Amino acid sequence: MDRVEFVKLLVENGVSMHRFLTIARLEELYNTKQVPSSSTLLQLVRDVKKRRLPANYKITLIDVGLVIERLMGGTYRCQYTRKWFRMMYHDLQGNGRRSRQNSGGGRAQRKNSQESFCIQAERKQRSRHNQFVKIAQPYKSKEPDVSTEWPERRGRVGAAMADGDSDKGCFRYPFSELLVWAVLMKRRKMSLFFWQHGEEAMAKALVACKLYRSMAMAAKTSSVVDDIADELKEYSSEFGVLAVDLLEQAFREDETMAMKLLTYELKNWSSSTCLKLAVTSCLRPLVAHTCTQMLLSDMWMGRLNMRKNSWYKVILSILVPPAILLLEFKSNAEMSHIPQSPVDHEMEDSEHKSSRASDHIEMDVFRDEKGVFVEKHETESYAEPRKLPLTAKFYEFYHAPIVKFWFNTMAYLTFLMLYSYVVLVQSAPLSTPEEWVVILYVFTSAIEKVRAMLLSEAGKIHQKVKVWFSDYFNMTDSFAIVMFLIGFVLRCWVDTEEHSPGRLVFCLNIIFWYVRLLDILAVNQKAGPYVMMIGKMVSNMFYIVVIMALVLVSFGVPRKAILSPSEEPAWRILRDVVFQPYWMIYGEVYAYEIYACANDSVVPQLCHSVSWVTPFLQAVYLFVQYIIMVNLLIAFFNNVYVNVESMSNLVWKYQRYHFIMVYHERPVLPPPLISLSHLVTLLSCYCRRRTKGSRAHGPKLFLSDEDQRKLHDFEERCVQAYFRDKNDRFHSSNEERIRVTFNRVEGMCVQLKELSGRVSFVKQTLQALDSQIGHLQDLSALTVDMVKALAAREASEASRLHQHLVQHISLPKQPGPGPKGADLPFGAEGRAADTPEPRALVSGPASWAVSSSGLHWTGQLPQSRPQSGTSLPRPCPPTDCIFPAAQSPLAAESQRDIMPQMDFRVFNAVERNNLVRLSQSIPFTPVPPRGEHVTVYHLEESSPITLSHSMSSWAQQGCAARLEFLSKEEMGGGLRRAIKALCTWSEDPGLSPGHFYVVKSFQPEVVGAWRGIYPENTVLHLCLREIQQQRAAQKMAHAFNQLKPKSIPYSPSFLEVFLLYCHSAEQWFTMEECIVGEFRKFNNNNGDEISPSSLLEETMLAFSHWSYEYTREEMLVLDLQGVGEILTDPSVVTSGENGSRAMIFGPANLGENAVRSFRAKHRCNPCCQELKLPGGSFTGCCPDTES
Repeated sequence: MDRVEFVKLLVENGVSMHRFLTIARLEELYNTKQVPSSSTLLQLVRDVKKRRLPANYKITLIDVGLVIERLMGGTYRCQYTRKWFRMMYHDLQGNGRRSRQNSGGGRAQRKNSQESFCIQAERKQRSRHNQFVKIAQPYKSKEPDVSTEWPERRGRVGAAMADGDSDKGCFRYPFSELLVWAVLMKRRKMSLFFWQHGEEAMAKALVACKLYRSMAMAAKTSSVVDDIADELKEYSSEFGVLAVDLLEQAFREDETMAMKLLTYELKNWSSSTCLKLAVTSCLRPLVAHTCTQMLLSDMWMGRLNMRKNSWYKVILSILVPPAILLLEFKSNAEMSHIPQSPVDHEMEDSEHKSSRASDHIEMDVFRDEKGVFVEKHETESYAEPRKLPLTAKFYEFYHAPIVKFWFNTMAYLTFLMLYSYVVLVQSAPLSTPEEWVVILYVFTSAIEKVRAMLLSEAGKIHQKVKVWFSDYFNMTDSFAIVMFLIGFVLRCWVDTEEHSPGRLVFCLNIIFWYVRLLDILAVNQKAGPYVMMIGKMVSNMFYIVVIMALVLVSFGVPRKAILSPSEEPAWRILRDVVFQPYWMIYGEVYAYEIYACANDSVVPQLCHSVSWVTPFLQAVYLFVQYIIMVNLLIAFFNNVYVNVESMSNLVWKYQRYHFIMVYHERPVLPPPLISLSHLVTLLSCYCRRRTKGSRAHGPKLFLSDEDQRKLHDFEERCVQAYFRDKNDRFHSSNEERIRVTFNRVEGMCVQLKELSGRVSFVKQTLQALDSQIGHLQDLSALTVDMVKALAAREASEASRLHQHLVQHISLPKQPGPGPKGADLPFGAEGRAADTPEPRALVSGPASWAVSSSGLHWTGQLPQSRPQSGTSLPRPCPPTDCIFPAAQSPLAAESQRDIMPQMDFRVFNAVERNNLVRLSQSIPFTPVPPRGEHVTVYHLEESSPITLSHSMSSWAQQGCAARLEFLSKEEMGGGLRRAIKALCTWSEDPGLSPGHFYVVKSFQPEVVGAWRGIYPENTVLHLCLREIQQQRAAQKMAHAFNQLKPKSIPYSPSFLEVFLLYCHSAEQWFTMEECIVGEFRKFNNNNGDEISPSSLLEETMLAFSHWSYEYTREEMLVLDLQGVGEILTDPSVVTSGENGSRAMIFGPANLGENAVRSFRAKHRCNPCCQELKLPGGSFTGCCPDTES
């Protein structure tokens, strides 16, 4: 299981991987019993061991090291397979066994068995080292900390082990070891987690990319068919993308530090570099990155500081060595990020140590007396830029790869010229000096090839040979050298004058040396991809060539058998079978042999009784071979070309690395002078006496511990910045925003559902409260009624008592006759006698009535007596109870008049509440629309969409409307006058209430002039002509807008005109919408036009010209006027020669005179030219406007 969260929790809570990860624990992790992940590792171990493994086989770290070496390639050396690690591993295993055997107690045995191998080795190595220091240097002054030399010593035998005391753990970079474990166990998430932690992030990504890639290739070559190979390839691509993105982030942060990341020595990864790991992983995007290419350019130039015309300066300096002093070289600061070869590093390191030793002695001698002066002088000398000595300039110039390239190229071209001279010119019995130079060149080249192969990075001899011959040009060079040596031996031993076998071998051998020029052309950015295309085409055409060979043989054998039935056994038969069919592929069909039995045949010996079959076989063969197979091969080559061309720049940048590395490690002098370089190298090695532990291969950047720590800190910052930017991009992406928005919408939907439930609950609560409030209102109304009834009763009793007292006082004390009824007040006989018997009041809801005059109280409901037998007076207004006869006759009469009209309805309390609420939302009574009552008529179209092809007809019925005429006069012309009106109401959907319109009427003079033509309804006829005239112009504008090109942005349109009949005035009018804006006139009805100054004016004038051509010179739209593109009141002029006499549009039609005037005065503009209008018929048009 990929329990990444658990491991992340441990790391974040302070678990130290340096102390946790030991050799025993790492080996236990590799032996975890998980079939899906461990089966691949077991298969790889089985392939490395090349034997069958038992079921309970325990994987050791040495086995893992062998697997890693196989997956990483032949030149990679894993630390688990190193000699020092093997010795320590077996030693620790032996100590573990002895400690378990000699231990007496079970607890002590478990403790000793669980003790880390690495801690034991750390203690033993530490004690041995301290004892060695005491013995070897007994009188040396005490150093501050002996442990500071421990990493340096350990770095020579294994940099992966930790420095310092044993508490720090076994491995120097534990996350790197765990990353390799996660990759081999196919734990993708875990490997990504370990990649984010620890040092050397780029190196870990490249190693994971290579391991996954090799595992995918191994899974693909296995017999099991599954998706594991695709899955591992996807993992490899993922880590490759991480490496490229990290390099891009580092390059944005600091270019120099990013270049150092590519080339500094990785002691934990077989002393390789990130750039070399990227090339091994075939990670082309990283090699083609700008940072990598800048580094390769700096390596290509060496210490030479030149950017332009470099080849010219280099060739001139090679031919004229004093010119080297005129070149510009880089400073030490500019060379800080450029990798060095091990030899150059050792030389620089020895010089630096000698200078430090001399400085140290000088400081010891003069520290007490002149310490201040020495320190000041040292800082000043360090601050000054040190100039490069003359000898160093020559050394750096000749060791630059670009100089080596041009030096070797010049020598190689000279060699080819001499070689060509040797094979072209007749050679003497004895070899000439030119031939000896060629022989010496080839022999020295052979020695160089052997030296380069033996000093390659691969460990064993068979690995060196395998890696060396994996390159195509190395293989061809070796074959050419061996072939040349064979020719040289034949040249020396078998000697004839002209046709010696040795000379023949030389003639064939020169082909390979000319092909070698392709390697030189590969350095060019333009020619390099084509060289690679040729190689890919040749390597991938194998299967097609095999198929073509089968077709060739299947035709050649029967053809030869039919044409030559009586052949004797000979080797030439094989040649005849293949010879002619092969040349037929290129078009040579040997026509004279097609029908050998013809009368004029030149090969009558091929004529036999069955020779007629040969032409049919040849026809089928040529169809299959020449048409199908050759075209298939061409299509294949085209596919290769397209694929390589799309990534030519990427491929060339990737191949550029190999080319630069070859010349970076090549000796200075070319063959045959290269022997001097070999001799100098041997002498320098003998003088320095290089130790075995100091071997290194390839250019690297050798950094101190402090510089390496700073580089690791920079890399960690780049990793953090990369993930921070990645998270920002992820959260700001459209997909993530859509996902977050979707989640929020779902949350809002849930909240809305909860809210709707709460709202329904609140509604139910409000309904309950409303019913309770209504009940309370009923109770309050009942209470008020009861209070009024009690108050009326008390008032009636008080008035009755008062009357009795008044009567008692006013009467004489002796008995006598009382007053008559007529003498009583108000003509009544007394209140007591007239008062009816009181009835009981029901304790129920009060009764109310509503009428048009408002809400009224109607008294009590039907009465019933209570069980107690008590009675209350009837509730009534106080005045009615006290003075029943106080109402006047007028009041009674008015009450009688009102009461029949009032509609009393009884409502309960809740309904009364609703009625009160509704009374607050009742709108006012609508006011009838104001204005004059008119009737509007308009033209209807048979096809409103295609207006230009539609038939117009008048509406059968008019629509009523109301217009409020305003006193302001909009415009007054020679024919009509116009008044502005406001539409207040309309049945016609074409009229909008609230909009302003212009109502037009004809002048009395115009009506009188046309009365002779239209004696009856003259105004109506004129209005109809005007409406038809504007509708005709409107249709032509619609056709113009459909046919005009897109380069003319303006589209003219005409307003809709209505026929209006005013009932109050009993007169006909025309009406159109009022347009607001700057009113402009473009031309008149007599043909005059303005001088256009804008594209709008040119478009309007071109429309008039277009209308004349569109109607085939029958009609002409003039008098264009309006606001912008919206026009009104046009004049449609008909031509007297071609037009129809019946189509006369109103009084503004001036006929043929207007047409002639327009043709004379109109000048075509660019819009006319874009409309392709002919200008020849217009006298005012320019000649160049004619089409």
